[in-house]
Amino acid sequence: MPAQADSVRATAGAAQSADPAPRSNVEPRLAYDDLRQWLEQARKLGEVKDVSGLSWQEDIGMVAGVAMHDD
Repeated sequence: MPAQADSVRATAGAAQSADPAPRSNVEPRLAYDDLRQWLEQARKLGEVKDVSGLSWQEDIGMVAGVAMHDD
């Protein structure tokens, strides 16, 4: 019976120490280093709409709501 208890403890310990997230040895490559480069890439894909005449303090919520919907 004690051998069986040791086996259960060993199995439980292995489950706790196992890393559930798979790992990769390949670093992700991003096409940008900062926000300006990200915006440039997004513009090339047609994902940016420039607007003018809006107040960022008052209209940012409205713009975010519109952006969440398809055209």
